[in-house]
Amino acid sequence: MGWHDSRLYQLKFPDEDCNFVLYLDYIFKWEEQNDGFFKFWVSPCKMTFHNVIDADINISFRKSIGIDIIDIKRKKIGLTPNGKMIDWKFLIETDKGNIGLVATDFEMKVISQPIFTSSQSISI
Repeated sequence: MGWHDSRLYQLKFPDEDCNFVLYLDYIFKWEEQNDGFFKFWVSPCKMTFHNVIDADINISFRKSIGIDIIDIKRKKIGLTPNGKMIDWKFLIETDKGNIGLVATDFEMKVISQPIFTSSQSISI
């Protein structure tokens, strides 16, 4: 999976459920048109990171709007204290800064079917 240019539009911070949630417009496919421009298959998605034990957010909106994901990387840290799961360090790089967190895994659910559009983001 690649998240480059996916528009991030909402965050839900961890509470007693220990989940950190991103709502984003995921670009499933880029299609070059005959005129050299691109159109995109885009769908709103919910990306949930589970068992978050650490989070660091460094985002700045200086004279700009919107936030686009550049990349999401993960690095294995080791076993959780109970030895039953693996902790991963996730780095969500955006055009406005970074979000770092430690979680055991993530899942991404499609909220609605992709639409074909000339924009890399849609409104739900």
